[in-house]
Amino acid sequence: MAIKPLKEESDLTDEQKRIPEKWIKDLATYNRMRNVDATEIRSKIWGRVFDHWNTNKKVPQPSKAPKRRIAASTVHIGTLTQDAPLAHKRNPKRPDVVPKQRRAGQPVFLKVKLEMKSLATWPDISFKFCDAKGSDFPGNYQIKFDWLPNRDLVHAKKEVTHQWDIAELRRVGHANAELVVYWTRKALLSSLAAEAAVAPEAADMPRLPDQQRNEMDHESADGSELTHIWLCLDGWKGIQVAFLAYQQQGPVVGSIQVSAELDIDVFSVLAFAAPACLAAPFRSEYTCLMACL
Repeated sequence: MAIKPLKEESDLTDEQKRIPEKWIKDLATYNRMRNVDATEIRSKIWGRVFDHWNTNKKVPQPSKAPKRRIAASTVHIGTLTQDAPLAHKRNPKRPDVVPKQRRAGQPVFLKVKLEMKSLATWPDISFKFCDAKGSDFPGNYQIKFDWLPNRDLVHAKKEVTHQWDIAELRRVGHANAELVVYWTRKALLSSLAAEAAVAPEAADMPRLPDQQRNEMDHESADGSELTHIWLCLDGWKGIQVAFLAYQQQGPVVGSIQVSAELDIDVFSVLAFAAPACLAAPFRSEYTCLMACL
């Protein structure tokens, strides 16, 4: 008699349904999710587990996070009014040819970049003007360009950081969810193998919803293998912390003052939006991390 495959959550025992619970807290932490409903997440995980898969199939390797797209870290802000300098030095024996994307009439973009030094510190956030291929223009104001109508630097920074954060939540959040789905499939198969080893005939019998099984015998996955999602919001927090620290020492001057004047307002705007942004993976489009699941 062929082994009856498990194809959906309703085929599982109550104990089997709890398999992914050990990773839900880690998933919520690494994916920057707030006020999550563990029962809802668990159900979404099982929905993803049985998406084009059942217990008679091999467990495919989890997909890795794709490379970050240029479009996710840039916003269009203006148009070159004259050719821009080359991004890199060319062969001195040959005349320089300005690439199409750096010629007059081509778009100028604002690009955001995060540099993560360690989990113990805020990431550094920086901005550069760049061409359509993401190559920086040397010295933001060494190029000549016209701003698009109703565009300004402060609002462009707000838009690109918000855009970057949403894309990063989806990009890395999906990969983290895929890893939890992989662990859950492996754990489920291990539990069935342990059950069959004790009572081989049970593997051929239909399972009842409340049927109990033997304790799982498998190697538990380490939730620390999940990837922490760094956001531009963290970079703004770092600027705010630096501003407050300098402020306590006296009048704020120099680059910190410039950053504060330009960025603190943006930080406060993002801070108000943070709950929605951080919940986004489980709240929208196949929906973001409900999309990831």
